[in-house]
Amino acid sequence: MAVALSTGMALLTLEALLRFFPVSTRRHVQPVNSASPIMHYKPNNEFTFSSGWNFTLVNRGHINNYGYVNDHDYLPDVKTPLLAVIGDSYIDALMTPFAETVHGRLWDCFNPDYRVYSFSVSGSPLSQYLAYTRYVAETFAPKVVAVLVVGNDFDESVLRYKNGPGFHYFKEQPDGGLAFTRVDFDPIEQYGYLPGFIGDSALLRYFALNLQASILLNRKYFRWRQTSQPFVGNTSASADSERVELSKKAVNYFLEQMPGSARLEARNIVFIVDGLRDLIYEKGKLEEFAGAYFPVMREYFIQQAKARGFTVVDMQPVFVEHYKKHGQRFEYKTDGHWNGLAHGLAAKALSETEVARSVFASKKECGK
Repeated sequence: MAVALSTGMALLTLEALLRFFPVSTRRHVQPVNSASPIMHYKPNNEFTFSSGWNFTLVNRGHINNYGYVNDHDYLPDVKTPLLAVIGDSYIDALMTPFAETVHGRLWDCFNPDYRVYSFSVSGSPLSQYLAYTRYVAETFAPKVVAVLVVGNDFDESVLRYKNGPGFHYFKEQPDGGLAFTRVDFDPIEQYGYLPGFIGDSALLRYFALNLQASILLNRKYFRWRQTSQPFVGNTSASADSERVELSKKAVNYFLEQMPGSARLEARNIVFIVDGLRDLIYEKGKLEEFAGAYFPVMREYFIQQAKARGFTVVDMQPVFVEHYKKHGQRFEYKTDGHWNGLAHGLAAKALSETEVARSVFASKKECGK
């Protein structure tokens, strides 16, 4: 009895103490079904992001009226030209102040004559980007759509490799083709009432979110645990033929569908393709992993997109040149996502594309 009482007092003390620290909060992903088919967070909400046991990376942000991480509300009836930025956790950018993100910097650059809206939920692959594109075209009619493509976007678009609830995927068909499909999500059915219970407790959120983040987001630890499976571009380096061929099929299907989904010409769809950041910091790494999955798929995606007339912003040469001059890394020490520097370079590169200059007449240099 005495042990139970002392343990209970210790937990209550920890609960009280942690309420004075920036413990991560939940963002409340909303149900996905036929009535609400596009994944988003609970609208009009504030959140705190922090990583690690000792809160090494802290950020606070806003979820807007449409349920996306953005400081600005979205106004579908406004007629000023719109740039829609679509992506996954790199665009969600929970760990980055909004003003330092790609879309935050572009908003500062283009506003008030133009708008920049972002659409993203962590974990989204190419197939989900296609779903966002259709939704954005129907709801907001953007003049330009920009999509950030990263290392795990290709195979995770295929239902065989990933089937997380709430996302859209490409499902293999008997004739060898692919079909667009949605996996519905009911938070209560999926998780019960546990997340709500955890969300009310700083101590439980600390264990569930902060300590988990310190394991999943620290790449050195992750690679140490996966010594037989090195990672390049935040995905397995393994480039087995089946994985690559199915990923290429997903890329082709995605690119075929994008102009119709966006209701735009291909040139008005911009793909920002992440660079091989983890390979440029050490001499010889680019050559050593030239045949790894992400380098292979990155090159294939860029070639196919350019051949079809899309606008492509390849961040690899941008990152390489900047690192040679300044020796600065493009991700956080305890988190593999883009830091403010990488976001700024991407914003500048996008603003300098021909399509951006022809549609959005910026009055100042973007990305600063």
